[in-house]
Amino acid sequence: MKKITFLLMVLALHFSAAATDWFPFNTVNHKWNISVNGGYSPSGRVAVYGLGATVRGFHLTIGGFGSTHENDPRLDTWNEDASFMFQFGYQIPVIKSLRVIPVIGVAGVGEVQTDGYDWKLSYDAFGNLTGIDNKVTTNIKYKFDYGAHLVFNHRKLIVNLGATRHTLFGGIGLEF
Repeated sequence: MKKITFLLMVLALHFSAAATDWFPFNTVNHKWNISVNGGYSPSGRVAVYGLGATVRGFHLTIGGFGSTHENDPRLDTWNEDASFMFQFGYQIPVIKSLRVIPVIGVAGVGEVQTDGYDWKLSYDAFGNLTGIDNKVTTNIKYKFDYGAHLVFNHRKLIVNLGATRHTLFGGIGLEF
């Protein structure tokens, strides 16, 4: 019984001391961070990769996934999945190490069609052959997107998890 009473007293003291640390906008939102993200778009069943940045509380995420056979010499046409996302929001620090970022933006999923019959050779500034460029047509449908990111901070390391109407992703980054 004494151990439980001691534990309850420690928890009560911790929460009363930590109560002044709720919503530390001035401490957290004067910093900035950058992260690398990877995830999935369930509505299009396609991967999505991107970069996120938060500067003075304002957050921006941009990313996507496109054609991987850009310089393929094959004489054929083929389709590949493609995605795009752009999200903007403002960071709400619940406590110093936990933030919530409500976001709105645009998410797109579709296909990239590569036409291997319509190609040209590309050269660099010195006249060296750099590859074969195929004609690429993009067909992506864009939709309004909304959701939230959770950001966990430990010292300079941040870990984020995002869930929006059209994307699920996570990432890792640094805070400065």
